[in-house]
Parts: sequence; C-alpha cells; structure tokens
Amino acid sequence: MPVAGRIGRAAGVDVYREGEANPGATNAWRLAGPGAGLAVLAGDVAKGALPVLVARRAFPSDRAAGVGRPAGRTMGPTPARRATWAAGVGAILGHAFPPGGRRGGRSVATLAGVLAALAPVPAAAAAAVTLAILPLRGREAAITAGLVAYPIAHGTLRRDLPELAAVGALEAGVALRWAATRQRDPVRTADPAS
Repeated sequence: MPVAGRIGRAAGVDVYREGEANPGATNAWRLAGPGAGLAVLAGDVAKGALPVLVARRAFPSDRAAGVGRPAGRTMGPTPARRATWAAGVGAILGHAFPPGGRRGGRSVATLAGVLAALAPVPAAAAAAVTLAILPLRGREAAITAGLVAYPIAHGTLRRDLPELAAVGALEAGVALRWAATRQRDPVRTADPAS
C-alpha cells in the first residue's frame, strides 16, 4: 500500500517526483507539511506492525512451544515465530519493492513497525534513543542511533541469540536499502538533518 503516494496526492504533491523523490515520511513532511509527514510515518509503521501482529494471532500456540521460558533460553523456530518473522520480512520487502513498478521506500519506518510488533520493550528503548538524538544531531544520526540501540536492548532484555541475529540481518538489509536510495536521489536538499 503506497501510504506516502496516497497522502501526498491528497495534499497535492507527488512524492515520487518532487523533493527527494522518495515515498517516505521525510519527503512528505518537506513537501506537504508535518501533518502529512506524521500520517505517512504512522502508516508505514503500521504497515510493518500489522502483518506481524496478525501472524502472531494466527499462531497462538507458542505458549505450548515454550514462549515465556526464562531469559537466556532460546526456543527455536516454532511455527508462530516463523510466521511472524515471515510476515515482517514480507512487509519490509513489499514496502521497498512494491508490485506494479512503483518506486518503494527506504523501509526504515516499516522496519520500526516490524521490530515494535516483534519485541515492544526493546523497540521502545530504541525509540527513546532515536528521539533523544534527533534534536541534537538530526534525522540520519537519530535513525542510526536507533538502529544500533535496538539490537543492544534486544540482546540485553531478551537474550535470544538466533532472534538477535535475525534482527541484525533485517537491519543490515534496510540500512543497505537506505544507503542505495540515498545515492540515487535526484534532488538533495541542503537540510542538515537529511
């Protein structure tokens, strides 16, 4: 679902061609104002969280498979864990490479939604770090700090090495997508936060 495209169109802008030509919250914010940017951010986060939550609901049998064991004991890939991770990866890939030939987004907000649905407490810690850094160092530094903070919080709080490795792989993929799309942006603004 092209959240930024729809909200941009409603605001009279084309996020695919104007600004940095990226269908994301920052471009929508710059082109159509903070309301549009926050709406796109909320939509993209929901785009990541909802499939994971639906998958978790569809496979409620993890309690029998060992979810809730003491920290430090891994549980292995139960059907529910596989389904939630597949839903999260699918949401990120669908956002980055949408069907129909449209340009996809960088997937940072969608990743945030996926991670928040998978493990809310580490996600809240990463969000706090991101929000603390944002006014001090700008958007890119804040996002980078959040991407670093999440696996630290996840590893500290959940102690699940296989899941932590999967988080690292997801984050690395989104970081590479982010870097690749930053290189090809047709318009780069002088905004120090970009």
